[in-house]
Amino acid sequence: MHPMKLKNEAKFLQQFWKSLMTESKIDGVSKKFLSLFKEVFNYHGYAVLILNEETNQFDFSYTYQLSKNNLDEVTNLIEEGVIDWALKESKPILIPTFTKIGLSNGPSKNNFLIIPLAVSDRRIGAIISLCYVEEKSVNQQILDLLTFLASQVSIVVENLKLNSKMQHKKEELSILLKSSMIVSSSLELNKIMESILKLALKEVKSEYGVLSLLDRQTKKLIPQVSSGISLSMIAMTKENSDVLNKGALEWVVKNNKPLIIDDYPKDARFQNSKEFINLHLQTLLVVPLSIAGQVIGVLALCNCLNKPFYTKNDLDIAFGLANYVAIAIKNRFLYEDLQHSFLDTVKALIKAIEAKDPYTKGHSEGVTKYSLQIAQALNLSEKEIEMIKFCGLLHDIGKIGIRDSILSKPSKLTRGEYEITKKHPIIGENMVKHIKFLQPGLCLVRHHHERYDGTGYPDGLKGKDIPLLARIGAIADAFDAMVSDRPYRRALPLQEALKELKEGAGTQFDPEIVRVFLSTLKLSSIFADNKK
Repeated sequence: MHPMKLKNEAKFLQQFWKSLMTESKIDGVSKKFLSLFKEVFNYHGYAVLILNEETNQFDFSYTYQLSKNNLDEVTNLIEEGVIDWALKESKPILIPTFTKIGLSNGPSKNNFLIIPLAVSDRRIGAIISLCYVEEKSVNQQILDLLTFLASQVSIVVENLKLNSKMQHKKEELSILLKSSMIVSSSLELNKIMESILKLALKEVKSEYGVLSLLDRQTKKLIPQVSSGISLSMIAMTKENSDVLNKGALEWVVKNNKPLIIDDYPKDARFQNSKEFINLHLQTLLVVPLSIAGQVIGVLALCNCLNKPFYTKNDLDIAFGLANYVAIAIKNRFLYEDLQHSFLDTVKALIKAIEAKDPYTKGHSEGVTKYSLQIAQALNLSEKEIEMIKFCGLLHDIGKIGIRDSILSKPSKLTRGEYEITKKHPIIGENMVKHIKFLQPGLCLVRHHHERYDGTGYPDGLKGKDIPLLARIGAIADAFDAMVSDRPYRRALPLQEALKELKEGAGTQFDPEIVRVFLSTLKLSSIFADNKK
């Protein structure tokens, strides 16, 4: 209904107010408000600006059918203080626009109608509609009604703004709770980063994203995980990592500040960068990952969905998620430092064994090396590989409890002496079983002398009853022993050692793991080194 043709303004205002109160979103309120003046102003698009109290800047809350050029002009109006001026004047203002619409009919004059939103002296924001109307065609009666209704809209918008702020806080808390659960659920950094990146894309509604970390030695950005797009499609790889050090991501690292870009291809600062080559990047949000003020990486979210650009709320969410990634990385660094310290202790223990039995020098490292080769070929978990790394070194720790005269005896052991040496797996397990960290890998220490046919020791386990890590360790242990000198024999030639493994498959060793080990030897430098 045309506002100027109202016969009962009181009834109209009552109905209008009631309809506004049913709206739960600012864009819905704006649409109902502007629809009353559709015939007067002939608007074809609009933007809703809301004042951000934290930054004291106007944020785009909603846009409808405005081109990129239109939005750029609105941004200019903000930057030039025109919106503040309209709020100060407390009345609607028509401002010419330079964007050509290309209509075949209708008025030729294009204007932005700026409708200020304020409650008392509190600035709320503004509604800016793109209109086809001459200033002289807008009479005072229309402006008065527009001003009055805008004041009513301002009250509703302020309430919705407060409700939205509370809702955003609830959402942020929910997202942070999810992030906290992700970080506390695993020590595997890549899994944590993958989960948080997926959460970021979901909550910030982006097409794709990538998490990159600074290499601790070279200080270059290296992409770690991506979501929504394969890492192989990103130019930022280890082989050409310099690409990352020439664009928007480098800017965030150097300045330790977030960055939002509304039109990446036209941003003069990064037009020569190839960091997102062939990925059709339009909008970009990048936040730094920091530990104690030191940047360690960046979180980049690309191409926001369902809206023309990223908002302050998106930035807040991204920052919160980035902080949790930084916490996870910090925990990982601490964990790695503890690992290195523990590994040094383990190596000291291994030297104690080697001091008792010089012929076993390098044996523990060899067993660990071969076991890791098998584990990686079998795609074992990070935790299982970690246990092999430590318990592979410690698998013979029990030999500390065996007399030197037996360990270094140059001739064949007597039956009684052999029975004594068979106790070293149990002795070793008893030595390290109280170290909680190593408990998942104790099976390698205790059972690396079990045989697949059940005739091994100390427990006579058979087949798949032998833990996987122990089945791997048994093959690595036997192979390293065969290709190394012993007090009672010289090292076997490589081909003979390989033959022994094949013949022992199904009796002494797990045949499937033997097959995997032989294939990894042929594909690795280990084979070449031993062949020499």
